[in-house]
Amino acid sequence: MRTSAFLSLALVAIACASTPLVPRPTAAEIEASDCGERPDEDVAKSFAEFWILSKLKDPESARIEWSAIHRSTFRKSGTNDLYQFAWELTAFVNAKNSFGGYTGSKPWHFFFRGDSLVGLGQPGRYGMTYVDTELDARTIKDMLDAAESGE
Repeated sequence: MRTSAFLSLALVAIACASTPLVPRPTAAEIEASDCGERPDEDVAKSFAEFWILSKLKDPESARIEWSAIHRSTFRKSGTNDLYQFAWELTAFVNAKNSFGGYTGSKPWHFFFRGDSLVGLGQPGRYGMTYVDTELDARTIKDMLDAAESGE
């Protein structure tokens, strides 16, 4: 019994050790990277605000502060994938929870290449969760138009 438990633990350690870690790009590499066309700031903020408000328990209580759009990187959570280069817009959101109290400002990260959203990071139960997306500008505009028309 002890031998099989030890053997299992050893195999897991070997598997983890054999997976190379991908180093985060340096600031100089990020600045020199191809992040695609810089997104239109109004479109990016409109989409980000729409996304954030759709995820909150009390969207009317949301207080949002924005960072400037800048070059950045991200990769999908829970993977050892290569970092992707993109333009990042960060929203710092403070909103009420189920108990009616404000939660404190939390960052939401949106990654764009042109007017296409290619990734996002949102607060989750276990910290920040990053996902890949494939929402292009047309899809984002359709979502915003639908929200404005009340569909």
